[in-house]
Amino acid sequence: MSEVSAAGNLRDLPLPEVLKSILASRGTGTLRMIRPGEEIQLFFESGELRTAVSTAAGRRLGDSLLRDGLISEQAMNAATRDFSSAGHGRLGRHLVESGRISEEALQSGTRNHFEDIALSAFSWPEGDFEFCASGGRLDPAVAFPLSLAAVSMVGIRRIPESEKFVELLGDLDRYAAAASASFEHCEALRLEPGEAYLLSLCDGTSKIRSILQLSPSRLAAAKTLYALEFTGLVAMLDEPARAAENPEPRASAAWSKSAAPDLEARARVARGDYLEARRLLEEKDFYGAIVLLRESVRLAPENSEYHFRLAGALAKNPSWRPKAAEHYGVAFNLDPFREELMHDYAEFLVEEGPCRAAHTIVRRLVQKFPDDPRHVDLLARCDGALRAQNGESAADAGAGDPEKKSLFSRLWGRRSS
Repeated sequence: MSEVSAAGNLRDLPLPEVLKSILASRGTGTLRMIRPGEEIQLFFESGELRTAVSTAAGRRLGDSLLRDGLISEQAMNAATRDFSSAGHGRLGRHLVESGRISEEALQSGTRNHFEDIALSAFSWPEGDFEFCASGGRLDPAVAFPLSLAAVSMVGIRRIPESEKFVELLGDLDRYAAAASASFEHCEALRLEPGEAYLLSLCDGTSKIRSILQLSPSRLAAAKTLYALEFTGLVAMLDEPARAAENPEPRASAAWSKSAAPDLEARARVARGDYLEARRLLEEKDFYGAIVLLRESVRLAPENSEYHFRLAGALAKNPSWRPKAAEHYGVAFNLDPFREELMHDYAEFLVEEGPCRAAHTIVRRLVQKFPDDPRHVDLLARCDGALRAQNGESAADAGAGDPEKKSLFSRLWGRRSS
């Protein structure tokens, strides 16, 4: 039997605080929220959101599938008539079994539907709520693994800035420290640039008060810090994590909107972020390194090394390889004859597929640094990839006009002659 373990009004206890309690206690049960014209129910298992239901008009699953373009209105009307005649079952399952929508499209649409309902509740300034704990399990057919942290991150972004978030942070003389989090967890939250920068300030030696003062908007920073703490990316400490070495202000007139740029300060902070990022790269903390390197690039966009290291870190994740290509290109344009950069960029291009562009870089690399066998091997890989793209065999590549042979072939011929 369910029992009410928390109740109140969202006016007095904001939704993020209610959800934080459920997440922290790994609660299982139903959060019921009511306001005039609508009731929302969020279902949880072990602190994670699984299902959401709303009584508001246009909040049914079929409405969401139509809005997302996953099914036509004609097909939905026909399915609804058939489903009504049957008198039992679930509409989504009927849509799949009748061939009107694929299983993958239904799952994607259902997940978005649940998230949209949950996110809509973040806009409620008030409304009665109660959380009823339950030991039962949800029907697997309607339960989805939805990250409460990821949904709440987006929801908190939608809440207007206010002094309430400053109050929710508690003692401003505590220290904010970036918590140890997995790369996958950080990626799932999809931090925006301002959030990533604020996270980089949470070094365990800076007080919450100081971080708020460093930010252009105190209230915006308070909301972001609260969201970072909620999602587990930041922990608030009563004592500093470690003694600060060479303490310097992390923000200055270098990026103030109201002051003239301080180029020396920009360079100093960018260099500090870069050195810390190199340390994180050695520890394989790629996400932490990316956050710092992005700031280095922002402060010193003409520095090839910062773009180069950022590209290498981004390339570790398949989803971010297009951004890696962008930074590799910038670094190469700024420093087109650096050996390490040329080799890594060409290797990246070979893996991505534009072998002709890689071939041009590697030919230049072999010409400039002919004694390094790594470059010769990479050129051979480029030749092989190009032949595969063009449908040529190795014999075809060696025949015909000698001027059209690869540089690798000509070099090898000279050495063996």
